[in-house]
Amino acid sequence: RLALYRALDASCEAMAAGGLLEESMALLSQGLRPGQSTATNAVGYKQFMGYLMREQEALAQWDAQADPDPNGNGGSEWRPEWAHFEDALRDMMMQTRRYAQDQLTWFRKEPGFRWIRVENDLNNGVGPRTEDAVGVIFERLMEEEAEGVPVDASELGSSDKGKLSREERKALKGYGGSLEVFRDPAQRHQVLKRVQNMLQR
Repeated sequence: RLALYRALDASCEAMAAGGLLEESMALLSQGLRPGQSTATNAVGYKQFMGYLMREQEALAQWDAQADPDPNGNGGSEWRPEWAHFEDALRDMMMQTRRYAQDQLTWFRKEPGFRWIRVENDLNNGVGPRTEDAVGVIFERLMEEEAEGVPVDASELGSSDKGKLSREERKALKGYGGSLEVFRDPAQRHQVLKRVQNMLQR
């Protein structure tokens, strides 16, 4: 699950680096507010719409207090703070992980689902390759249908129903998310410049 959480975090970062800010701003421009509708309550939109609203307020306060430069040199300019953006991003990551956990819990309670571990980038090659796993599932299901006898889920791979091992629980304890894209100061600067340009239009 730690690998899953890291992949979810990376996905959140990719959305924040991509068009999520612009989409959130477009929703605000239509008069919508975070949590007002199903769309604006969605993970990601809710956090970044709230973030942009707070930054709009900060800009308005800065504008009200700023003294124009009498020499026409432009003076200093308002800039969004990284800490505010990071708070919104980390909240989005946490809510995304919670949503995934809720889904795992739901599926675990469903007796009709069989869990198998497949080899992929998330679990460092543990289990069969995805293509092989699909073939195993198909073969077992065909046998089950032909014989009318249910196949033991353990024959398909992992029968732990997605439960965590002791090592996984230890690794997840206190996991707060990890930044990869925005570890780079240039990426941070770029996204904050986008926010600044968006709000100063």
